[in-house]
Amino acid sequence: MTYLMNAGTLSKNTRLYELSLSSDLFLNSGDVVIFDTLRSSSAGGLSYNTTTGVITLNSSYTYMLWASVDITRSGNTGSFRVAFFNEATNSEITTSGGGYDVTWNHDGGTKGTGNTTLQAHYVPDNDQLSNVTLRAPLVSGDANTNFSMIIIETEST
Repeated sequence: MTYLMNAGTLSKNTRLYELSLSSDLFLNSGDVVIFDTLRSSSAGGLSYNTTTGVITLNSSYTYMLWASVDITRSGNTGSFRVAFFNEATNSEITTSGGGYDVTWNHDGGTKGTGNTTLQAHYVPDNDQLSNVTLRAPLVSGDANTNFSMIIIETEST
């Protein structure tokens, strides 16, 4: 397959990062998701703290973060929500800041108690934050989870 670029388009270095867990994770409301594995296509500007779960984004790059959560529910009827947080202010990143949370609400019936996969996103604009985390601000009932995250890093102009 061939891709054509517009005249005047600049080539930029781009890296891929993957954060993942080697085993399932049981979360309570408010918990930070702490990944234990970081893989990358090459060295770049992103760093990750495996103790605190803080993802540090370098201002010399632009980023897109996609978090995927697999929820194993054994007949549980609770709800679950995942969102990106600004660590400097301890506040959720809303859509105006490029954060897109994900929620699974149980309908109260017997349907929907099976397993599900959800995705939350952080696509910052020009006011990119430097330190972010992925959290579960709402966990009602038991939720055994497994997370992964793909991060795309591109050189800024």
